[in-house]
Amino acid sequence: MSSGRVGPSGEHHEGQQENDTGRHFDRVPELTAQTFVPRGGTPLLDATAMLIESVRGRAAVRNTLGKPAEEIVFVTVTDGEENQSVRTSLEDVRRLVETGKEEGWNFVYLGAGLDAYGDAARLGYDVESVQRWAADGEGAGKMWGSLSRAAVQLRGDVAAGRVFDKSAYFRGVKEAEES
Repeated sequence: MSSGRVGPSGEHHEGQQENDTGRHFDRVPELTAQTFVPRGGTPLLDATAMLIESVRGRAAVRNTLGKPAEEIVFVTVTDGEENQSVRTSLEDVRRLVETGKEEGWNFVYLGAGLDAYGDAARLGYDVESVQRWAADGEGAGKMWGSLSRAAVQLRGDVAAGRVFDKSAYFRGVKEAEES
């Protein structure tokens, strides 16, 4: 049985938003053709800012309750580029990402766009925590496998109290980019 929590599982479109923040993995509905319908738009800045604020709120509540801080890994997975945000500027997101880094968060960017590295850099993500993946089944499989491998490594390091470079989430191994 998996343990942990999941962030938003949907995108914000035309006032509609699916949000599974803080829900246990086993309680997140399966994505099907009926529950996941791509709409051709990517409000990446709005979604990023909304989720960072949500995670920050969760961390504040945990702190108030005297619970230990969590190791926050903020993962952006996108197959497109920003083209629909209406509330948040690029500079707003850059400030939020920089603040998160200062608070010890890990930021990971997985992009299927042609300029994944440039897109991630504009948001403030570190190059060693970025991966470009092919927008097909094989590419997605490699991308999720790479993310999983790096997460297992990070969890082991945290559990063992080992210091690791938060700006290099994949530690030089980027399976989704290998041919």
